[in-house]
Amino acid sequence: MLKGELSSETLPRVYVVFENLIGLLPNAKDRTAELLARKRKKWEQAIDYYQLNIKTSQGLRDLYWRQHFRVDVITFIDPGFVSAIRDKLNSRSLLFGDVHYYDTELLLADLTYDPAILAVLDPDPEHVLLWGSKGRYCASDQFNLINLLA
Repeated sequence: MLKGELSSETLPRVYVVFENLIGLLPNAKDRTAELLARKRKKWEQAIDYYQLNIKTSQGLRDLYWRQHFRVDVITFIDPGFVSAIRDKLNSRSLLFGDVHYYDTELLLADLTYDPAILAVLDPDPEHVLLWGSKGRYCASDQFNLINLLA
């Protein structure tokens, strides 16, 4: 792509899990209140208990601007939670492609058949092996996300 030409090239994608990586629940009281709001399906109220992780947010910007990766945010909570996450991330002007809900089987199918997905950055060490060669453990204090993809 030169001098402003349009391209239909598919950007490599990185999936980043929202829970405990981008969105953090700071204390036990907030975790309990968020769980209660989710149980009542009050998604906007539940998302307000999350604080955005500054280090991961900076790492997402780095992946987008310097590495030219499309960053998609995924959640395992509920399909109704997707729009609340999207609104929260948009309000902070974070750069991301889209927000998706996945269950384990659907994500495994997408990882198997979609070669554009480079990795899944997951803060749960038990999930990393589940995603096979595309799974990467990412602690919530990790800033340099590109090192995880190498």
